[in-house]
Amino acid sequence: MGLGQALSQLGDNEAALVHYREALDRYPEAVATRYELVLLLESMGHLEEAWVQCEVLLETKPRYADALAALGNLHGREGRLEQSARRFEQLVRLQPGEPRGHAGLGPALAARGQLDRAEEHLGEALRLAPGDPAARGAFERVRRILRQREALSDREEVR
Repeated sequence: MGLGQALSQLGDNEAALVHYREALDRYPEAVATRYELVLLLESMGHLEEAWVQCEVLLETKPRYADALAALGNLHGREGRLEQSARRFEQLVRLQPGEPRGHAGLGPALAARGQLDRAEEHLGEALRLAPGDPAARGAFERVRRILRQREALSDREEVR
């Protein structure tokens, strides 16, 4: 465990932030350090700065799954559904066996009203990571909405 992680775990996020920034000033190519900074910034609610750091990571490592997933999540938290979906789609294309891509893409698609595709990706996330409670919850919500939609459609046909 590095000093930044230790400081953060001790609850001294400000000191951890200073440490990560100083480390990156000396070693800007330190991928793991930059990613730890992203996680810390996100936990502190500094979403825009976390987003910028993810973009810096992806400039040097465009296939970095952790950064793609983090950026997709950050965009989703900020309500940028198109950008969120794009990052998760990129992750799914680059690493189709990565459950986080499918698990993140599902809710982004559902929010855009693409429930069938959302169900497909969430189902794939559960196939790849059966114990993922977030993917399970999102999958069940999408299935519930689809069942409600089908029930409404059936009622309209009866009329």
